[in-house]
Amino acid sequence: MEIEDLLASLPEQLSALFGSRARPRAEMLAMARLIAAETGVPDCCEDAFCRRSGLCRADTIGGNGPPCAEFWSDEALTRLEGSIDGLVLAWMLTERTAATRQRLATQTVETATPAGRRKSRPSRRARKR
Repeated sequence: MEIEDLLASLPEQLSALFGSRARPRAEMLAMARLIAAETGVPDCCEDAFCRRSGLCRADTIGGNGPPCAEFWSDEALTRLEGSIDGLVLAWMLTERTAATRQRLATQTVETATPAGRRKSRPSRRARKR
């Protein structure tokens, strides 16, 4: 009984594993780190690694935010919010386009293979040599 339940849920688990991401998290973190580096936030950060490398290691966006949140200026935060909005919008459009292409490809394959299609035959005429 348990094996049947597992087999029934397997397609759903596979689609979740290989499906689209919930949001472009890596791109959002890269944008936050870029803006932080441009505005000099790592130089003020309490984390020694951030100061030495000159790279922000913020692993959270939103919530409590990175430990260096107090060093972000209003201008840098506005830039970050706008950049993240742009990233999310572009990601949503890309996901929608991919889904639309997949649907169109599926429909094209279904309509391009009629059941009564004849195979091509060689001509019955004798060829000139």
